[in-house]
Amino acid sequence: PVQAAVGPLLPAFAALQERGAEAAREGLLRVTRVSAVTTGGVLVLGVPTLAGLVPLIYGPQFAPSGDYFLVMTCAAAVAVVGSGAFASLMSRLRGRTYLWVNLASLVVMAGAAFALIPPVGAWGAVASMVCGTVARASLMTVIEMRHHRIQVRRMGSAQAPVLVAIVLANLAWFGLGPLGSPPSVVRGVLAAAAALAAYFVTLRLAGVGLRETDRDALVGFTPARFRRTVAAALGLLTARGR
Repeated sequence: PVQAAVGPLLPAFAALQERGAEAAREGLLRVTRVSAVTTGGVLVLGVPTLAGLVPLIYGPQFAPSGDYFLVMTCAAAVAVVGSGAFASLMSRLRGRTYLWVNLASLVVMAGAAFALIPPVGAWGAVASMVCGTVARASLMTVIEMRHHRIQVRRMGSAQAPVLVAIVLANLAWFGLGPLGSPPSVVRGVLAAAAALAAYFVTLRLAGVGLRETDRDALVGFTPARFRRTVAAALGLLTARGR
């Protein structure tokens, strides 16, 4: 759902480039914050639940695939949050740079596959996909950070929610595995509930998430009948005093 916003971001970033370096820099940081918070929420709530449904949908013999699905989706979440950097890069007409980024990530993916699939099998294939996906998103983010002169601390704070969500989703899912081996569906629902609650608490305690200006902008684009509800929900994900 979050990645559907990438298309409209291309002309938006092109317009921000015309307004100046500061507007483009703050635009990239805002897109990263919003996508990180939203992707994190989808990740902790939806992914453990879907992983728990794998045996129900495909049969009990596919139960181990739930573990693979969860880990690969976490890598996809990193790619989604990096979509802002992709849109920024393409708005600057840096197609050649994008080609080199893809080639580099392909080399990383292939190297991990050759090194890890023979000794560990399916988990080696999962690791190669994760390495390639994360390498691609990270390279694009670093390139745009250097272009827009964004400090590592600021970008790290913007991306923190999705990183928190990845840790919590994995802890909740794999942590429930040894506890009496509950049914997969029950395990997924419990993991999602625990991860979601921990996600809200962690963002509030760590002081990361949306800024008040981000929240106000999102509420402003919401239909009037839903604004109060959306504002209350986003308030839980807004860092105090930011």
